[in-house]
Amino acid sequence: MLNYDEKYNLKEFKKIIYKKYPEDKINILLLNDENLKRILIAKDFKLDDAFTMFENVNKWRNLELFHKIENIKTETIIEVKKNFPSYWLSTDKLGNPVYIECPGAYPITNILKITTIDELISIYIKNCEYMLTHLYPKLKTKNQLIRTVTIIDLKGISIRNMNNGFYTYLKNIICIGSNYYPETIYKMFIINTPFMFSTVWKVIRSFIPQRTQNKVHILSKGQETFLYKYIDKDKLPDNLDFSNITEIYPLEKEYIDWLNS
Repeated sequence: MLNYDEKYNLKEFKKIIYKKYPEDKINILLLNDENLKRILIAKDFKLDDAFTMFENVNKWRNLELFHKIENIKTETIIEVKKNFPSYWLSTDKLGNPVYIECPGAYPITNILKITTIDELISIYIKNCEYMLTHLYPKLKTKNQLIRTVTIIDLKGISIRNMNNGFYTYLKNIICIGSNYYPETIYKMFIINTPFMFSTVWKVIRSFIPQRTQNKVHILSKGQETFLYKYIDKDKLPDNLDFSNITEIYPLEKEYIDWLNS
């Protein structure tokens, strides 16, 4: 919940925006106070910095977003998901949605036999749009800014799997998430990390803003039960095996229905 000073900043932020932009030139999602708060928080309530981010997000949503996702087909997304387990699981103890990715279940070199890096990036953006336009409004509470808990399960991945394709995908989604979907991460847990992952992480985190880095928790083998601090045990798969999923969870079913709508 915003305190008095933060509410004042939001009011002043909106004055700055509407002074330059008529309402019909502002993307519909940025007419929402919740999403303006995300920009303000991402920029530590510094109005000039927040306005620069607003302009970039508004331009991207109005001019580029549609072209990024217009050609991605629902059948492609579902086919990729079969080989690269990624899904909406449930909610955490605060009511934030929990999202899972298991890149170690299937090497990215094999995934690229059925899709492309550009399509993987489009799928990521499509997922973010579901999150921002459908899931967050549904889960919204009066006193909380809804954000996502992400669990990245690297079980099965090896350093050699982290090739140029992996880095290209990772760098792109990090940049897109940071620049155009600010303050949508609550916590990120990276589990089942392979030997030498700390070396890889040093490279990866150079692309991540410090604010986001502070939300990332790398859990070494045996520390996975730390997840129970944030997510009820009965909402997580047995033995914390995230890649061997035999059911479609309600939030994931909503995502598939949304894709088909």
